[in-house]
Amino acid sequence: MKKLVMTAAVLTCAASIVSAQTVTSANIVGYTKVNAVGGELSLVALNLDAGGGSLQDLIGTDVPSLSSVFLWNKGTGAYDAASLNARGSWTPNLVVSLGDAFWIQASGIGTNELILSGEVLSGSNTWTIAAGTAATGYYYPVDKNFTTTEAAVALPALSSVFIWDEATQNYQAWSKNARGAWSGSIILAPSTGFWIDNAGSEIVVSEPVPFTP
Repeated sequence: MKKLVMTAAVLTCAASIVSAQTVTSANIVGYTKVNAVGGELSLVALNLDAGGGSLQDLIGTDVPSLSSVFLWNKGTGAYDAASLNARGSWTPNLVVSLGDAFWIQASGIGTNELILSGEVLSGSNTWTIAAGTAATGYYYPVDKNFTTTEAAVALPALSSVFIWDEATQNYQAWSKNARGAWSGSIILAPSTGFWIDNAGSEIVVSEPVPFTP
């Protein structure tokens, strides 16, 4: 797992069930809560459409200055890094898109509560899963057993999923055997960021909406 470069860090992530309501545009909007603990790393995902929201819009000064974000760039297969300066500006002001996963490294001490908000994807999601390892979100802000998704079915044998467990301060890992069975349930929370290690070539799946709009 060459790209899991943050494994030595302590990570705390707390996500809430999405709270949704219908607005006049007929779009479903909601939010998820994330706790970013000072001196630690939190791996989260934006499973809401924030309209091309930047770090300034999504997080702003809800974390102390000198905090950092490491955004996994699915296109380059590497991290884009940004930091919050003493004037309260993110440099660079990275844009976080629906389904992106990123680490938040809050400075200082104490717990910082972040609210990630946006529109809930109300249609199916065409999901491209590249060969190799990448960090991602589920694209929908719901509690979901990953093994019941179209993506889990489509991934080839010997593929794996990794989620950070804050209790043990290590990754929990699941793999898919040659018979097409996963090694256990993989429960995703509304703002869970996770790693997929696709043991085959790039696949494209159509993920249905996991709730009734």
